[in-house]
Amino acid sequence: MTPQEIQSWKQHPVTEAFIAALDERKRTLQDSWSAGQFTGKSTDETAQMNAKAIGQIQMLDDILQSIEDMGHE
Repeated sequence: MTPQEIQSWKQHPVTEAFIAALDERKRTLQDSWSAGQFTGKSTDETAQMNAKAIGQIQMLDDILQSIEDMGHE
């Protein structure tokens, strides 16, 4: 893909909506964490729930960063 094609794709309404949905999911996970929704009945359960949420947020960050980096090579 050319840099112009990449830029056009990034500015497409569907791409923008996809990025917004990823951002919203990340915020929802962070809000859930701050509300204590990843606290289990035991320390092990809590650790597993938190690790899963952290992994999801890191994945979302990686995807968003990959999109941001496209065309900057």
